[in-house]
Amino acid sequence: MTRHASSTEIEKIVAQAYSTIASPESVIELLGPVSRVASAGADGASALEVHLENAADIIDRVYPLTPDDLADLTFRQPGEYDSDLTIDAKRRILHIAGGLFSDPAFAQGRFLPAWALSRSGESERVRDTLPAGDNPGLVRMADGEDDPQGMWFMVRRRDHDASAHFDFFALRMQWNDEHGLSFQDALRLSDVETMLLRHLVRGGSLRSFADARGRSIGTVRNQMKVLQRKLAVRSKEEVLLLYAGFVSTLEESSKSANTAAHVCANLLTASTGTIAWEEMGDPEGQPVVFFHPLEGALLPKSANAVFEQAGLRIIAPWRPFYGDTSGHGLGLAGLSCFAEKVQALLDHLQLARATGFATQAGAPYMFACAKASPARFDRIVGAGAFLPVSGEKEMAMIPLSHRLSIAAVRSTPTFARMYQRGMRASIGKGSFHRFIDNFYAGHKRELAAVRNPELQSVFRRSATYALTRSIDGAIDTMQTWASDWSGLVDPKVDLTLIYGTRDANMPPGLVAAASERLSLPKAMAVGGAGSFLLMDAPDKLAQVLLRKADGAAWRTKKTL
Repeated sequence: MTRHASSTEIEKIVAQAYSTIASPESVIELLGPVSRVASAGADGASALEVHLENAADIIDRVYPLTPDDLADLTFRQPGEYDSDLTIDAKRRILHIAGGLFSDPAFAQGRFLPAWALSRSGESERVRDTLPAGDNPGLVRMADGEDDPQGMWFMVRRRDHDASAHFDFFALRMQWNDEHGLSFQDALRLSDVETMLLRHLVRGGSLRSFADARGRSIGTVRNQMKVLQRKLAVRSKEEVLLLYAGFVSTLEESSKSANTAAHVCANLLTASTGTIAWEEMGDPEGQPVVFFHPLEGALLPKSANAVFEQAGLRIIAPWRPFYGDTSGHGLGLAGLSCFAEKVQALLDHLQLARATGFATQAGAPYMFACAKASPARFDRIVGAGAFLPVSGEKEMAMIPLSHRLSIAAVRSTPTFARMYQRGMRASIGKGSFHRFIDNFYAGHKRELAAVRNPELQSVFRRSATYALTRSIDGAIDTMQTWASDWSGLVDPKVDLTLIYGTRDANMPPGLVAAASERLSLPKAMAVGGAGSFLLMDAPDKLAQVLLRKADGAAWRTKKTL
């Protein structure tokens, strides 16, 4: 027997909705009440629509968003550690970012394993020294006793209650040709010295560089000594730290550009409206149409570098209502028009065929385009891609916050507008982290990815182009992924699915259940990764995207 929402319940929600005007982040607390009223029948949901719309409009007027607000956007709670790892003077672990280490020995409250900073063949001075003063150090830390490579960290010492704490920051160093040339010019390095530096930044050793160049190890060691003298440093580690510091300085100097309003240089006017798009990766590479997630069409720098090196041309159309891309109806109503615009874009770029690629909430847009124009896509790839959720069994497999969002939006579409406007307003009030904490509560791998400075930079830059103009793109996204869009999935389209084993949005059980219901191929798994595969596994994604539909490999760029 269906339970109908009482007038008292509805009145409480209406009052709570208007109270969010004073505290926009409290819109999160509406998820439960709205979803419960939604489950009680359509009458209660429809009674809320006008009030949610009014409250959302008031929030929008009271809290206009500007690029200056985005400059200080943070995904962390006040007082949280911003390091990847922090230890005290006794090497007890005080803080550790979720998902960074796989070995269980790395756990808060335990002592740092003895082997973590020790590597065979290295001197005691190099392997065990932590900074004694204000100057940062560079150490390589192993993720297990048998880890041959480890990961480089910059480590800083800070005084704390008459003792010392050491903050470790993972150096996710990716070689960037532009930064590398600037470093070469600034320090007058030869081409060979620059090649050696690039090899080291990419994780290579002197031995492997010698083998690749057909030189003796003695010759390469001499080249390394010359490089160290030229840079006035004493070790390979200090060379890498100097490069990392140089790149950091370049990026800091361009911080204002990152937080200034992003300008999309590409715009096409088609018969169905306008479509804006970004060009990234290798301009001459294999064409890939990227259907972006909620945070926008810009790639993290490290992922873009990987795709460029792999020979992938990334064409990323901004979705409906994002920036200069026009929209025609929210949710499923606008997908067919967007598919027509994407086809017009491929015509404009003179591309007969391309590979489709979607992450997270970009999935329904990719499936809609592939179904509308199957001849234009040789294959499509979903990486951490949302799949349509149908029925109580599948709904029960997703986290509670996701489940409440879907239930609320399906029955009360206006709630998407209320939620997204509350989220946008929270940016200017410095409380955006509450939305992140709520959505990924209990999922450390996801929180570590979303708090990564690279991804935060993507969000800020994208938001200056999209969110400061209109909130409708985010609303459209929320209404679309909350729908049951199973009808967009065409099992005849060549599809590859790949998910992290720690994906909070699409847990392995849900992926298996939805794939079976929709007759989709079995998904590939990336151990230890979450849903942000562009951050967690860009190399793996590049490998998958480089495969042709027949399983062969596309060409890759030659490297020195």
